[in-house]
Amino acid sequence: MKSHNAEFSPAEKSLQTLNSAVFERLEKLFRVAYIALLKIQGPFLDYEWMCCLEGKLGVDLGPTYSNRTSCKEFMVSIAEVERQKIEDELAQTNYCTIMSDGSTDVSGVENEGVYVHFARQGAYHCYFLGMVETECASASGIYSAIMESLHFNKHLTEEIQENIVGFAGDGASVNTGKLNGVIALFQGRINPSILMIQCMAHRVELGLKDAMKNVPLFSKVVELLDDIFKFYKSAKQKSELKSVFETLKLQFSMPTRVGGTRWVGHMLLAVKNMLKGYRALVFHLSKVSQIRSQSAPQSKAINFIKKLKSKSIIFFAHFLVDVISVLARLSKQLQERKGCVFQVHRQLETTLINLNKLGERDGFELRKVASSDTFEGEGLTGNTSEHDAQSARVIKGLVSCLQRRFDDLDKGIFSATKLADLNSWPTSSEDAKDFGDDCLMKLLDHFHDTLERKGVDLAAAEEEWTALKQALYKRFGRI
Repeated sequence: MKSHNAEFSPAEKSLQTLNSAVFERLEKLFRVAYIALLKIQGPFLDYEWMCCLEGKLGVDLGPTYSNRTSCKEFMVSIAEVERQKIEDELAQTNYCTIMSDGSTDVSGVENEGVYVHFARQGAYHCYFLGMVETECASASGIYSAIMESLHFNKHLTEEIQENIVGFAGDGASVNTGKLNGVIALFQGRINPSILMIQCMAHRVELGLKDAMKNVPLFSKVVELLDDIFKFYKSAKQKSELKSVFETLKLQFSMPTRVGGTRWVGHMLLAVKNMLKGYRALVFHLSKVSQIRSQSAPQSKAINFIKKLKSKSIIFFAHFLVDVISVLARLSKQLQERKGCVFQVHRQLETTLINLNKLGERDGFELRKVASSDTFEGEGLTGNTSEHDAQSARVIKGLVSCLQRRFDDLDKGIFSATKLADLNSWPTSSEDAKDFGDDCLMKLLDHFHDTLERKGVDLAAAEEEWTALKQALYKRFGRI
Protein backbone atom coordinates (compact mmCIF):
# COMPACT_ATOMS: atom_id res chain seq x y z
CA MET A 1 0.00 0.00 0.00
CA LYS A 2 1.22 3.50 -0.86
CA SER A 3 2.10 5.81 1.95
CA HIS A 4 0.02 8.92 2.50
CA ASN A 5 2.85 11.20 1.31
CA ALA A 6 3.15 9.30 -1.98
CA GLU A 7 -0.31 10.50 -2.94
CA PHE A 8 0.76 14.15 -3.07
CA SER A 9 1.71 15.74 -6.39
CA PRO A 10 5.17 17.35 -6.82
CA ALA A 11 3.55 20.79 -6.44
CA GLU A 12 1.93 19.76 -3.15
CA LYS A 13 5.20 18.32 -1.87
CA SER A 14 6.94 21.60 -2.67
CA LEU A 15 4.31 23.53 -0.79
CA GLN A 16 4.85 21.36 2.26
CA THR A 17 8.47 22.48 2.39
CA LEU A 18 7.61 26.16 2.50
CA ASN A 19 7.65 27.75 5.89
CA SER A 20 4.42 29.13 7.22
CA ALA A 21 5.40 32.78 6.62
CA VAL A 22 5.97 32.22 2.89
CA PHE A 23 2.78 30.19 2.62
CA GLU A 24 0.84 33.01 4.29
CA ARG A 25 2.32 35.51 1.83
CA LEU A 26 1.30 33.36 -1.15
CA GLU A 27 -2.21 33.06 0.20
CA LYS A 28 -2.49 36.86 0.41
CA LEU A 29 -0.96 37.30 -3.08
CA PHE A 30 -3.43 34.82 -4.55
CA ARG A 31 -6.25 36.76 -2.92
CA VAL A 32 -4.98 40.07 -4.32
CA ALA A 33 -4.68 38.54 -7.81
CA TYR A 34 -8.20 37.14 -7.56
CA ILE A 35 -9.68 40.49 -6.52
CA ALA A 36 -7.63 42.60 -8.98
CA LEU A 37 -8.35 40.58 -12.11
CA LEU A 38 -11.42 38.45 -11.49
CA LYS A 39 -13.59 40.41 -9.10
CA ILE A 40 -13.11 43.90 -10.54
CA GLN A 41 -11.92 42.62 -13.96
CA GLY A 42 -8.94 44.97 -14.03
CA PRO A 43 -5.69 44.73 -16.01
CA PHE A 44 -2.54 43.01 -14.73
CA LEU A 45 -1.18 46.44 -13.85
CA ASP A 46 -3.80 46.71 -11.10
CA TYR A 47 -2.20 43.76 -9.34
CA GLU A 48 1.10 45.64 -8.93
CA TRP A 49 -0.36 48.80 -7.43
CA MET A 50 -2.70 46.78 -5.19
CA CYS A 51 0.35 44.89 -3.85
CA CYS A 52 2.06 48.23 -3.31
CA LEU A 53 -1.01 49.53 -1.46
CA GLU A 54 -1.10 46.42 0.74
CA GLY A 55 2.55 47.04 1.61
CA LYS A 56 1.81 50.66 2.57
CA LEU A 57 -0.94 49.38 4.86
CA GLY A 58 1.54 47.15 6.66
CA VAL A 59 0.78 43.83 4.97
CA ASP A 60 3.97 41.89 4.34
CA LEU A 61 3.77 40.50 0.79
CA GLY A 62 7.46 40.58 -0.01
CA PRO A 63 9.03 41.78 -3.29
CA THR A 64 9.40 38.40 -5.03
CA TYR A 65 5.87 37.82 -6.35
CA SER A 66 4.56 41.40 -6.57
CA ASN A 67 4.86 41.66 -10.34
CA ARG A 68 2.74 40.95 -13.40
CA THR A 69 4.62 37.77 -14.32
CA SER A 70 3.81 36.20 -10.96
CA CYS A 71 0.23 37.43 -11.21
CA LYS A 72 -0.11 35.56 -14.51
CA GLU A 73 1.12 32.37 -12.84
CA PHE A 74 -1.38 32.85 -10.02
CA MET A 75 -4.21 33.33 -12.50
CA VAL A 76 -3.25 30.16 -14.38
CA SER A 77 -3.31 28.22 -11.09
CA ILE A 78 -6.69 29.68 -10.14
CA ALA A 79 -8.04 28.83 -13.61
CA GLU A 80 -6.85 25.23 -13.30
CA VAL A 81 -8.62 24.82 -9.96
CA GLU A 82 -11.85 26.35 -11.30
CA ARG A 83 -11.65 24.22 -14.43
CA GLN A 84 -11.29 21.13 -12.27
CA LYS A 85 -14.54 22.09 -10.50
CA ILE A 86 -16.26 22.32 -13.90
CA GLU A 87 -14.87 18.91 -14.85
CA ASP A 88 -16.18 17.38 -11.64
CA GLU A 89 -19.67 18.79 -12.27
CA LEU A 90 -19.65 17.68 -15.91
CA ALA A 91 -18.77 14.18 -14.78
CA GLN A 92 -22.02 14.05 -12.81
CA THR A 93 -24.31 15.14 -15.63
CA ASN A 94 -25.70 13.06 -18.48
CA TYR A 95 -26.49 15.74 -21.05
CA CYS A 96 -25.01 19.11 -22.00
CA THR A 97 -25.11 21.76 -24.71
CA ILE A 98 -22.05 23.50 -26.13
CA MET A 99 -22.25 27.18 -27.02
CA SER A 100 -19.57 29.11 -28.93
CA ASP A 101 -18.99 32.45 -30.59
CA GLY A 102 -16.05 33.98 -32.42
CA SER A 103 -14.04 36.97 -31.26
CA THR A 104 -10.94 38.75 -32.54
CA ASP A 105 -8.30 39.83 -30.01
CA VAL A 106 -6.22 43.03 -30.16
CA SER A 107 -3.60 41.31 -32.34
CA GLY A 108 -6.22 40.36 -34.93
CA VAL A 109 -6.15 36.65 -34.09
CA GLU A 110 -9.48 34.83 -34.36
CA ASN A 111 -10.55 33.10 -31.15
CA GLU A 112 -13.53 30.99 -30.20
CA GLY A 113 -15.21 31.51 -26.84
CA VAL A 114 -16.75 28.23 -25.64
CA TYR A 115 -19.39 27.68 -22.93
CA VAL A 116 -21.13 24.58 -21.62
CA HIS A 117 -24.73 24.45 -20.39
CA PHE A 118 -26.30 21.65 -18.39
CA ALA A 119 -28.88 20.96 -15.71
CA ARG A 120 -28.27 18.82 -12.66
CA GLN A 121 -30.73 18.05 -9.86
CA GLY A 122 -33.12 20.68 -11.18
CA ALA A 123 -30.49 23.44 -11.17
CA TYR A 124 -29.23 25.13 -14.34
CA HIS A 125 -25.48 25.65 -14.85
CA CYS A 126 -23.50 27.64 -17.41
CA TYR A 127 -19.69 27.65 -17.41
CA PHE A 128 -17.04 29.32 -19.53
CA LEU A 129 -14.64 26.65 -20.86
CA GLY A 130 -12.11 28.89 -22.50
CA MET A 131 -11.08 31.27 -25.28
CA VAL A 132 -9.31 29.09 -27.84
CA GLU A 133 -7.30 30.36 -30.80
CA THR A 134 -8.60 29.01 -34.11
CA GLU A 135 -6.37 28.08 -37.04
CA CYS A 136 -8.97 29.58 -39.35
CA ALA A 137 -12.56 30.83 -39.11
CA SER A 138 -13.90 27.86 -41.07
CA ALA A 139 -16.25 25.21 -39.69
CA SER A 140 -13.38 22.75 -39.18
CA GLY A 141 -11.31 25.41 -37.39
CA ILE A 142 -14.17 26.31 -35.05
CA TYR A 143 -14.98 22.65 -34.38
CA SER A 144 -11.33 21.90 -33.54
CA ALA A 145 -11.22 24.86 -31.14
CA ILE A 146 -14.36 23.62 -29.39
CA MET A 147 -12.92 20.12 -29.05
CA GLU A 148 -9.72 21.59 -27.62
CA SER A 149 -11.73 23.39 -24.93
CA LEU A 150 -13.17 20.01 -23.88
CA HIS A 151 -9.77 18.58 -22.92
CA PHE A 152 -9.79 17.86 -19.19
CA ASN A 153 -7.38 16.15 -16.79
CA LYS A 154 -9.43 13.17 -15.62
CA HIS A 155 -12.05 12.64 -18.30
CA LEU A 156 -11.43 11.99 -21.97
CA THR A 157 -12.89 14.33 -24.57
CA GLU A 158 -14.82 11.36 -25.97
CA GLU A 159 -16.59 10.92 -22.61
CA ILE A 160 -17.75 14.55 -22.66
CA GLN A 161 -18.75 14.28 -26.33
CA GLU A 162 -21.17 11.46 -25.53
CA ASN A 163 -23.15 13.88 -23.35
CA ILE A 164 -23.59 16.58 -25.99
CA VAL A 165 -27.19 16.96 -27.15
CA GLY A 166 -27.08 20.47 -28.61
CA PHE A 167 -24.83 23.08 -30.18
CA ALA A 168 -25.70 26.77 -29.83
CA GLY A 169 -24.24 29.47 -32.06
CA ASP A 170 -25.22 32.45 -34.16
CA GLY A 171 -27.03 32.15 -37.48
CA ALA A 172 -23.91 32.39 -39.65
CA SER A 173 -23.70 29.74 -42.37
CA VAL A 174 -20.37 28.52 -40.98
CA ASN A 175 -22.36 27.28 -37.96
CA THR A 176 -25.67 26.27 -39.51
CA GLY A 177 -24.54 24.72 -42.81
CA LYS A 178 -26.18 21.30 -43.16
CA LEU A 179 -23.33 19.87 -45.24
CA ASN A 180 -20.18 21.68 -44.11
CA GLY A 181 -21.21 23.74 -41.07
CA VAL A 182 -20.11 23.24 -37.47
CA ILE A 183 -23.40 21.50 -36.66
CA ALA A 184 -22.80 19.10 -39.57
CA LEU A 185 -19.44 18.16 -38.02
CA PHE A 186 -21.06 17.63 -34.61
CA GLN A 187 -23.73 15.41 -36.12
CA GLY A 188 -21.35 13.53 -38.40
CA ARG A 189 -18.53 12.92 -35.93
CA ILE A 190 -20.36 12.62 -32.60
CA ASN A 191 -24.12 12.05 -32.81
CA PRO A 192 -26.67 12.77 -35.59
CA SER A 193 -29.30 13.73 -32.99
CA ILE A 194 -27.36 16.81 -31.79
CA LEU A 195 -29.57 19.88 -32.24
CA MET A 196 -28.54 23.19 -33.77
CA ILE A 197 -29.83 26.03 -31.60
CA GLN A 198 -29.45 29.40 -33.30
CA CYS A 199 -28.90 32.39 -31.01
CA MET A 200 -32.33 33.86 -30.30
CA ALA A 201 -31.10 37.44 -29.90
CA HIS A 202 -29.18 37.15 -33.18
CA ARG A 203 -32.42 36.14 -34.90
CA VAL A 204 -33.94 39.44 -33.81
CA GLU A 205 -30.98 41.34 -35.27
CA LEU A 206 -31.22 39.47 -38.56
CA GLY A 207 -34.99 39.91 -38.69
CA LEU A 208 -34.65 43.68 -38.31
CA LYS A 209 -31.93 43.85 -40.96
CA ASP A 210 -34.03 41.79 -43.36
CA ALA A 211 -37.04 44.07 -42.88
CA MET A 212 -35.00 47.27 -43.40
CA LYS A 213 -33.11 46.19 -46.52
CA ASN A 214 -35.27 48.12 -48.99
CA VAL A 215 -36.44 51.02 -46.81
CA PRO A 216 -34.86 54.27 -48.11
CA LEU A 217 -35.79 56.31 -45.04
CA PHE A 218 -34.07 53.82 -42.76
CA SER A 219 -30.91 54.12 -44.85
CA LYS A 220 -31.13 57.92 -44.65
CA VAL A 221 -31.49 57.88 -40.86
CA VAL A 222 -28.60 55.41 -40.43
CA GLU A 223 -26.40 57.44 -42.77
CA LEU A 224 -27.23 60.64 -40.87
CA LEU A 225 -26.46 59.04 -37.49
CA ASP A 226 -23.19 57.60 -38.77
CA ASP A 227 -22.08 60.90 -40.37
CA ILE A 228 -22.92 62.92 -37.24
CA PHE A 229 -21.01 60.44 -35.07
CA LYS A 230 -17.93 60.73 -37.30
CA PHE A 231 -18.25 64.54 -37.44
CA TYR A 232 -18.13 64.81 -33.65
CA LYS A 233 -15.18 62.46 -33.26
CA SER A 234 -13.14 65.62 -33.83
CA ALA A 235 -11.97 66.95 -30.46
CA LYS A 236 -12.71 70.53 -31.59
CA GLN A 237 -16.30 69.79 -32.68
CA LYS A 238 -16.96 67.70 -29.59
CA SER A 239 -15.71 70.45 -27.29
CA GLU A 240 -17.83 73.08 -29.04
CA LEU A 241 -20.91 70.84 -28.89
CA LYS A 242 -20.40 70.30 -25.18
CA SER A 243 -20.27 74.07 -24.66
CA VAL A 244 -23.56 74.43 -26.55
CA PHE A 245 -25.21 71.88 -24.27
CA GLU A 246 -24.00 73.86 -21.25
CA THR A 247 -25.21 77.14 -22.75
CA LEU A 248 -28.67 75.70 -23.44
CA LYS A 249 -28.65 74.05 -20.00
CA LEU A 250 -29.23 70.62 -21.49
CA GLN A 251 -27.82 67.31 -20.32
CA PHE A 252 -24.86 66.42 -22.54
CA SER A 253 -25.77 63.68 -25.01
CA MET A 254 -22.89 62.70 -27.26
CA PRO A 255 -23.76 61.19 -30.67
CA THR A 256 -23.00 57.47 -30.60
CA ARG A 257 -22.11 54.84 -33.18
CA VAL A 258 -24.97 53.06 -34.95
CA GLY A 259 -23.39 49.61 -35.24
CA GLY A 260 -21.83 47.41 -32.59
CA THR A 261 -21.89 43.96 -31.04
CA ARG A 262 -25.43 44.60 -29.79
CA TRP A 263 -26.80 46.09 -32.98
CA VAL A 264 -30.41 46.64 -31.82
CA GLY A 265 -29.27 48.29 -28.58
CA HIS A 266 -26.67 50.48 -30.32
CA MET A 267 -29.18 51.57 -32.95
CA LEU A 268 -31.74 52.52 -30.30
CA LEU A 269 -29.17 54.47 -28.27
CA ALA A 270 -27.90 56.34 -31.33
CA VAL A 271 -31.40 57.47 -32.39
CA LYS A 272 -32.37 58.43 -28.83
CA ASN A 273 -29.20 60.47 -28.33
CA MET A 274 -29.75 62.32 -31.60
CA LEU A 275 -33.33 63.23 -30.66
CA LYS A 276 -32.35 64.05 -27.07
CA GLY A 277 -29.60 66.41 -28.20
CA TYR A 278 -31.49 67.73 -31.22
CA ARG A 279 -31.62 71.39 -30.13
CA ALA A 280 -27.91 71.50 -29.33
CA LEU A 281 -26.97 69.72 -32.56
CA VAL A 282 -28.96 72.09 -34.76
CA PHE A 283 -27.66 75.13 -32.85
CA HIS A 284 -24.01 74.08 -33.15
CA LEU A 285 -24.28 72.95 -36.77
CA SER A 286 -25.92 76.28 -37.66
CA LYS A 287 -22.92 78.11 -36.20
CA VAL A 288 -20.47 75.86 -38.09
CA SER A 289 -22.35 76.40 -41.36
CA GLN A 290 -21.79 80.16 -41.08
CA ILE A 291 -17.99 79.93 -40.75
CA ARG A 292 -16.72 80.64 -44.26
CA SER A 293 -13.11 79.66 -43.63
CA GLN A 294 -13.98 76.05 -42.81
CA SER A 295 -15.18 74.80 -46.18
CA ALA A 296 -15.32 71.04 -45.38
CA PRO A 297 -17.02 71.26 -41.95
CA GLN A 298 -19.29 74.00 -43.30
CA SER A 299 -20.61 71.91 -46.20
CA LYS A 300 -21.15 68.93 -43.90
CA ALA A 301 -23.00 71.06 -41.37
CA ILE A 302 -25.31 72.48 -44.06
CA ASN A 303 -26.11 68.95 -45.25
CA PHE A 304 -26.75 67.74 -41.66
CA ILE A 305 -29.12 70.64 -40.92
CA LYS A 306 -31.09 69.96 -44.08
CA LYS A 307 -31.60 66.34 -43.03
CA LEU A 308 -32.28 67.18 -39.38
CA LYS A 309 -35.07 69.53 -40.45
CA SER A 310 -36.66 67.02 -42.80
CA LYS A 311 -40.09 66.08 -41.49
CA SER A 312 -39.92 62.58 -42.98
CA ILE A 313 -36.54 61.83 -41.36
CA ILE A 314 -37.52 63.18 -37.93
CA PHE A 315 -40.86 61.37 -38.00
CA PHE A 316 -39.20 58.14 -39.06
CA ALA A 317 -36.54 58.52 -36.34
CA HIS A 318 -39.31 58.72 -33.71
CA PHE A 319 -41.03 55.77 -35.36
CA LEU A 320 -37.75 53.80 -35.12
CA VAL A 321 -37.52 54.47 -31.38
CA ASP A 322 -41.00 52.96 -30.93
CA VAL A 323 -40.22 49.92 -33.09
CA ILE A 324 -36.69 49.21 -31.88
CA SER A 325 -37.74 49.64 -28.24
CA VAL A 326 -40.11 46.69 -28.72
CA LEU A 327 -37.32 44.63 -30.31
CA ALA A 328 -34.81 45.67 -27.66
CA ARG A 329 -37.11 44.37 -24.90
CA LEU A 330 -37.44 41.07 -26.75
CA SER A 331 -33.69 40.88 -27.29
CA LYS A 332 -33.02 41.51 -23.60
CA GLN A 333 -35.46 38.78 -22.57
CA LEU A 334 -33.86 36.34 -25.00
CA GLN A 335 -30.41 37.07 -23.56
CA GLU A 336 -31.35 36.07 -20.02
CA ARG A 337 -29.02 33.30 -18.89
CA LYS A 338 -31.80 31.18 -17.41
CA GLY A 339 -34.14 31.63 -20.36
CA CYS A 340 -35.66 28.51 -21.97
CA VAL A 341 -36.79 27.83 -25.51
CA PHE A 342 -40.42 27.37 -24.48
CA GLN A 343 -40.49 30.96 -23.14
CA VAL A 344 -39.58 32.32 -26.58
CA HIS A 345 -43.04 31.40 -27.90
CA ARG A 346 -44.80 33.77 -25.48
CA GLN A 347 -42.17 36.50 -25.75
CA LEU A 348 -42.31 36.50 -29.54
CA GLU A 349 -46.10 36.47 -29.56
CA THR A 350 -46.19 39.54 -27.30
CA THR A 351 -43.64 41.30 -29.52
CA LEU A 352 -45.63 40.64 -32.69
CA ILE A 353 -48.82 41.96 -31.04
CA ASN A 354 -47.04 45.17 -30.00
CA LEU A 355 -45.56 45.62 -33.49
CA ASN A 356 -48.96 45.19 -35.12
CA LYS A 357 -50.33 47.84 -32.76
CA LEU A 358 -47.65 50.23 -34.02
CA GLY A 359 -48.94 49.53 -37.54
CA GLU A 360 -52.47 50.43 -36.51
CA ARG A 361 -51.70 53.58 -34.52
CA ASP A 362 -48.79 55.87 -33.69
CA GLY A 363 -46.50 54.81 -30.89
CA PHE A 364 -45.58 56.85 -27.81
CA GLU A 365 -42.56 58.58 -29.39
CA LEU A 366 -44.17 59.27 -32.76
CA ARG A 367 -47.19 60.90 -31.09
CA LYS A 368 -44.85 63.62 -29.79
CA VAL A 369 -44.42 65.01 -33.31
CA ALA A 370 -47.31 63.50 -35.27
CA SER A 371 -49.49 66.62 -35.25
CA SER A 372 -46.76 69.27 -35.38
CA ASP A 373 -44.64 71.00 -37.99
CA THR A 374 -41.87 71.68 -35.49
CA PHE A 375 -39.58 69.67 -33.25
CA GLU A 376 -37.76 71.20 -30.29
CA GLY A 377 -38.66 74.64 -31.58
CA GLU A 378 -37.19 74.05 -35.05
CA GLY A 379 -39.41 74.17 -38.11
CA LEU A 380 -39.58 70.97 -40.16
CA THR A 381 -39.72 70.98 -43.95
CA GLY A 382 -41.44 68.66 -46.39
CA ASN A 383 -44.32 66.29 -45.70
CA THR A 384 -44.84 62.87 -44.14
CA SER A 385 -46.06 60.95 -47.19
CA GLU A 386 -42.73 59.14 -47.54
CA HIS A 387 -42.74 58.26 -43.85
CA ASP A 388 -46.36 57.10 -43.87
CA ALA A 389 -45.81 54.73 -46.78
CA GLN A 390 -42.53 53.26 -45.57
CA SER A 391 -43.44 52.91 -41.88
CA ALA A 392 -46.48 50.78 -42.77
CA ARG A 393 -44.27 48.60 -44.97
CA VAL A 394 -41.70 48.28 -42.19
CA ILE A 395 -44.21 46.88 -39.69
CA LYS A 396 -45.59 44.37 -42.17
CA GLY A 397 -42.12 43.30 -43.28
CA LEU A 398 -40.74 43.11 -39.73
CA VAL A 399 -43.56 40.87 -38.51
CA SER A 400 -43.04 38.60 -41.50
CA CYS A 401 -39.25 38.47 -41.07
CA LEU A 402 -39.44 37.67 -37.36
CA GLN A 403 -41.96 34.91 -37.98
CA ARG A 404 -39.66 33.44 -40.62
CA ARG A 405 -36.58 33.66 -38.38
CA PHE A 406 -38.39 31.89 -35.52
CA ASP A 407 -40.56 29.50 -37.54
CA ASP A 408 -38.55 26.40 -36.53
CA LEU A 409 -39.69 26.83 -32.92
CA ASP A 410 -43.25 25.85 -33.85
CA LYS A 411 -42.35 22.61 -35.58
CA GLY A 412 -40.17 19.57 -35.08
CA ILE A 413 -38.34 18.86 -31.87
CA PHE A 414 -38.43 22.49 -30.65
CA SER A 415 -42.24 22.49 -30.55
CA ALA A 416 -42.02 19.79 -27.88
CA THR A 417 -40.49 22.29 -25.44
CA LYS A 418 -44.00 23.47 -24.54
CA LEU A 419 -44.09 20.53 -22.14
CA ALA A 420 -41.93 22.59 -19.81
CA ASP A 421 -44.30 25.57 -19.99
CA LEU A 422 -47.01 25.08 -17.38
CA ASN A 423 -48.93 27.99 -18.90
CA SER A 424 -49.57 25.83 -21.97
CA TRP A 425 -51.06 22.99 -19.92
CA PRO A 426 -54.85 22.42 -19.84
CA THR A 427 -56.46 23.78 -16.72
CA SER A 428 -58.07 20.49 -15.65
CA SER A 429 -57.05 16.83 -15.66
CA GLU A 430 -60.03 15.90 -17.86
CA ASP A 431 -58.60 18.00 -20.69
CA ALA A 432 -55.05 16.79 -20.11
CA LYS A 433 -55.45 13.06 -20.76
CA ASP A 434 -53.64 13.17 -24.10
CA PHE A 435 -51.79 16.45 -23.55
CA GLY A 436 -48.10 16.29 -24.37
CA ASP A 437 -48.14 12.68 -25.60
CA ASP A 438 -47.16 13.72 -29.13
CA CYS A 439 -44.40 16.00 -27.78
CA LEU A 440 -43.00 13.22 -25.61
CA MET A 441 -42.91 10.84 -28.57
CA LYS A 442 -41.01 13.43 -30.62
CA LEU A 443 -38.40 13.71 -27.88
CA LEU A 444 -38.08 9.96 -27.40
CA ASP A 445 -37.79 9.32 -31.13
CA HIS A 446 -35.23 12.06 -31.73
CA PHE A 447 -32.96 11.22 -28.80
CA HIS A 448 -33.64 7.47 -28.92
CA ASP A 449 -30.00 6.31 -29.11
CA THR A 450 -28.74 8.93 -26.64
CA LEU A 451 -31.36 8.05 -24.04
CA GLU A 452 -30.83 4.31 -24.40
CA ARG A 453 -27.08 4.76 -23.98
CA LYS A 454 -27.77 6.53 -20.68
CA GLY A 455 -29.96 3.69 -19.47
CA VAL A 456 -33.35 5.38 -19.86
CA ASP A 457 -36.29 2.94 -20.08
CA LEU A 458 -38.04 4.35 -23.14
CA ALA A 459 -40.97 1.95 -22.86
CA ALA A 460 -41.76 3.20 -19.35
CA ALA A 461 -41.39 6.89 -20.24
CA GLU A 462 -44.91 7.30 -21.62
CA GLU A 463 -46.44 5.62 -18.59
CA GLU A 464 -44.39 7.82 -16.27
CA TRP A 465 -45.54 10.91 -18.18
CA THR A 466 -49.18 9.98 -17.60
CA ALA A 467 -48.46 9.29 -13.94
CA LEU A 468 -46.73 12.67 -13.58
CA LYS A 469 -49.72 14.52 -15.03
CA GLN A 470 -52.12 12.71 -12.74
CA ALA A 471 -49.96 13.45 -9.69
CA LEU A 472 -49.73 17.15 -10.51
CA TYR A 473 -53.43 17.61 -11.14
CA LYS A 474 -54.31 15.60 -8.04
CA ARG A 475 -52.07 17.75 -5.87
CA PHE A 476 -52.90 21.18 -7.33
CA GLY A 477 -56.35 20.58 -8.79
CA ARG A 478 -56.00 23.06 -11.65
CA ILE A 479 -52.81 24.25 -13.35
